[in-house]
Amino acid sequence: MVYKDYEAFKSAIEACGITAAEAEFKKSVSVPYLCYFRSAEKPITADGKLIFVRTEMAVEVYTAKNDTKTERIFEQWLAEQRINAVKTERVFVQSESYYETVYEFEVIFK
Repeated sequence: MVYKDYEAFKSAIEACGITAAEAEFKKSVSVPYLCYFRSAEKPITADGKLIFVRTEMAVEVYTAKNDTKTERIFEQWLAEQRINAVKTERVFVQSESYYETVYEFEVIFK
């Protein structure tokens, strides 16, 4: 998916229907929630000018139980945004008593 800039992406993901924050929450929130962050960027240039930036994103979805409903909400958002993501195995984080599923994908910023 192509976004005008990172702020446009942030606005879109924060409106996905699940409580969301970049990298971390400043205060405690209850599950379900998601955290998103840029994991890598690759600027594409031509004639010494920046054309666009290919950005690898990671989104961690946290739930209190084995909650496929929240995952489906996020996966529907991905489909609406035309984003193809790789979904990892859902794991239980024992120290926090919640489940985590990670989605990785690439977006482009103009």
